[in-house]
Amino acid sequence: VENMVAWHLIKKGLELTPFFEPYYWKNKYEVDFVFDGKELLPVEIKYRENPRDVKGIIEFSKNFSITKSIVITKDLFENEEKDGVKIQFIPAWLFLLII
Repeated sequence: VENMVAWHLIKKGLELTPFFEPYYWKNKYEVDFVFDGKELLPVEIKYRENPRDVKGIIEFSKNFSITKSIVITKDLFENEEKDGVKIQFIPAWLFLLII
């Protein structure tokens, strides 16, 4: 699932700029992809039954003053706010269709 998401993010990024590269971020925790379009957007892949571990997104968001993020899930589709960060949980199949 991570490879499919990466491929779609790269394809979308190349539409915005010819030399687009997706980024990976790691400090104490990690974020799978950082999409640098009009603004930074952390994207985390949690393709499992309980995708609630979002420590990396929270840490990244606090370090870079980000208020929105995406978590790609197996089947969870909802919005949540943790520590001032709006997290959108999106099933992988839907994310791949809309990007």
